[in-house]
Amino acid sequence: MRLIILITITLLPLSLLSKPDFIGSFDLVSEQTYKNGNVRHDTLKYSFAENKTTMIILAKGNPREMKMIFNFADSTIKTEFVMNGKQGGYTLPMDLEHWPGMPRSYTIEQSALDKSSENKLIEGIETYKVTASSNDYDAELWVTDKYNLSMLQVLSYQSVGKGKSKKELELFEEFELYNLPLLMKLKSKKGKADVVIRLVNFKD
Repeated sequence: MRLIILITITLLPLSLLSKPDFIGSFDLVSEQTYKNGNVRHDTLKYSFAENKTTMIILAKGNPREMKMIFNFADSTIKTEFVMNGKQGGYTLPMDLEHWPGMPRSYTIEQSALDKSSENKLIEGIETYKVTASSNDYDAELWVTDKYNLSMLQVLSYQSVGKGKSKKELELFEEFELYNLPLLMKLKSKKGKADVVIRLVNFKD
C-alpha cells in the first residue's frame, strides 16, 4: 500500500508539493569515528524557503564548498561550486531519475517507536530519547516534535544524481523513525565507523 501511495504522489505536479512545512535553516554536523582512530567531520547547511530548498556542503577537499538549490517553482536542481579557482556548476531536472530520494522530500509519516521518559534540552529545544536498531547500527536518538520535518526529508536532499545511493534514507526507514532527531548516535554492528550527527543553529 505504501509503495502505491508514493508512486501516486510522484505523479502529481511538483507545484502542488512545493511549499515545505518547515521554513528556516539549520546545520547538520556529522562525525564519523573509524576503528583505526581516524575521525571525519562534515557539515551541511540547510535553508528551507517558500518554494526553494538550499543545501551547502562544506568539505576539506576540492571543491571545498558545493551549493545545491532545489527550486520547486521551475522543477530544477542547480549545483554551483568552485574547482581549482574556476566557477562551475550544472542544472538537473527535478525527477526521480536525477533525484532518487525525491518522494521522501515531501512525505511525512508517524513514527512507530515509543517515546522514552528521558528528556533533555538540545539547542534550547525539548527532546526525548528514542532507541532503534537496524542490521548495521544500534542508535540512540534525541527527537523533537517541535518542527513538522522528518530526518527522511532532510536526508532526501543528499541523494541527487543518477544511480545515487539512498543508503542513509534506507537506514532511517529501517529505524522506522519519521520525526526529527537533533542528536543521533549510531553504533556500528559490523566494524564500520561509528557516527554522531547533530542538528544545530536553528533559525526561523
